[in-house]
Amino acid sequence: NITFGMQDGNNPPVFEEIAKILTDAGVETTVITDIVLQSWKKFMITGTVGAILCYFNGDTGFVRSQEGYKEIVEAAYGEVQAVARAKGVELTDDFVAKLVSTIDTNPANTITSLYRDLRDGKDPKDTELDNLVGYLIEQGKLVGIPTPIFEQAYNNFK
Repeated sequence: NITFGMQDGNNPPVFEEIAKILTDAGVETTVITDIVLQSWKKFMITGTVGAILCYFNGDTGFVRSQEGYKEIVEAAYGEVQAVARAKGVELTDDFVAKLVSTIDTNPANTITSLYRDLRDGKDPKDTELDNLVGYLIEQGKLVGIPTPIFEQAYNNFK
C-alpha cells in the first residue's frame, strides 16, 4: 500500500498516472491532498506506542500492569497532539481517544520494532529511537511544547 502527495496538496496530474500504473500492477496506491495530516497520524500510531513501551520498558501487558499507566498513555498521545497542533496540524480528540484505547485492546505481548530492537540490546543509534522518539522531542522544543513522556522514554535507552 502506497500513499503519497505534495505537502501543499497541489498534486501534479502525473501523480494520478503513477498511482494508476502501480495499482494496475497490484500495488494499492492512493494520491492524497493532506499528506502532512496523514504523516502525523501515522507518526501518532507508530511513534507513540514505541515511546510508551520504551517509557515503561516492557510490552503492552507489562504497561497495563503498572499503576497509573492510563495517565501516562494519555499524556504521551497528548504530547504528540499538542506538538502537531502547534505546527498547524489538527489531530482530532476522537482519533486520539481511539489510539489511547488500543493499549487496552492489543495483545499483552505486543511490542514495536523500536522497542524490540532496544530490548534486544541493539545500539540506540542503530534503531528508530532518534527518528521517532527523538523527533517529537526536537519538534516540541521548536514549538515550545514540553514532551516529558517522550523525553523519559528516550533517556531510558540513550
